[in-house]
Amino acid sequence: MTNFENYKTDDFIHDSTFIKWVVKGDDESERFWNNYIKDHPSQEQSIEEARKFICMLRVVEPEVSVSRLEKLETRIKNGQKGRGRLRTLNILRYAAGILLIVALGVTVRFLLIEQDVEFDTLNNLGDHAQVILPDGTVKSFENNESQIIQDEHGNLVVNTDTIIGTSYRKVSDGQNRLVVPYGKTSELYLPDGTHIYVNSGSKISFPTKFTGKRRVIYLEGEAYLNVKSDKEHPFVVHTKNSRIMVTGTSFNVSAYADEQVDQTVLVEGVVTFISKHGIFKDRIKMEPGQSVWLDRSSGKIVSREVDLNKYTSWINGYLVFKNESLCNVFKKLERFYNKEIICDKQLKDISFSGKLDLTKQLEEVLETVEYASSIMVFKKDDKYIIKH
Repeated sequence: MTNFENYKTDDFIHDSTFIKWVVKGDDESERFWNNYIKDHPSQEQSIEEARKFICMLRVVEPEVSVSRLEKLETRIKNGQKGRGRLRTLNILRYAAGILLIVALGVTVRFLLIEQDVEFDTLNNLGDHAQVILPDGTVKSFENNESQIIQDEHGNLVVNTDTIIGTSYRKVSDGQNRLVVPYGKTSELYLPDGTHIYVNSGSKISFPTKFTGKRRVIYLEGEAYLNVKSDKEHPFVVHTKNSRIMVTGTSFNVSAYADEQVDQTVLVEGVVTFISKHGIFKDRIKMEPGQSVWLDRSSGKIVSREVDLNKYTSWINGYLVFKNESLCNVFKKLERFYNKEIICDKQLKDISFSGKLDLTKQLEEVLETVEYASSIMVFKKDDKYIIKH
């Protein structure tokens, strides 16, 4: 094993073991380097500088391989023989500066615009759930709960009806889109065995067929995913602000466009959460029972242990709250029932704890909240007004 104790920033950048950890870290290397940093705090800054340098290469060229990085290492070494460690570090910093400028122009294109394109045509949720094929064919369905099954050939079965677009076969590399408006929910079964529960007010874009090394989908809204295990083909969920990578696991993602915070909750398996904020992407390897919150405005990430039932109960037809702001409670009910609920500003400081049965009518659910929270509910036209 290499002795890293005398390593500086450029030593780490040149070390193939370190490079492989940054580029394709596995559980064993994660444990080693996390423990090493704890045992050698004086080198933490050097390690972070080296990691950021390698990450910048990956921003410019996201699929950069270990062999390419090692070739760069050789070129840097050969070009700097006899010039001393200080000269090496200066050149590395100069290179990092150039890469940083390039990255500013490339990062958004590679990591953000990709999924923006997927949702550009989905801004209007409408009143009915829809499946939109790559050729523009639209299938609408009025069911409050729907089921979409995609077979291995790319065909879609929506509530027992098979749909195939007129030019579907010609765009086999295109994207299907599922739009689930307020008041509706849906279940999506993908040909790899992955099962996705899609909540109200959500949009998912998924390929007609998984190809390449990764199984990639795009999400805006909320979904609970049971991903079929395939270590050779990781499953990636893109939201506008984050990327969640798994091989096989169960987790919930909430990334509504009108929310300030994105949240991922891991039920079982292993998930790597990657923020898209800034040039240097923060990543967290999550453990079961853990939640990661991403504040969109600041880019700040908070990780904590949570009660899983609170975040996954919606797939079983009820909502669980614990010291939740009443305004947040009504916002979730508004989405699920597709009814406007106007919340008095004074209610933001009042919390609610309890279990709400979503199989009941909205009036019954509001009565439960009204009784438990000492509030008043008024109905005017087709709106509900909540006052303290």
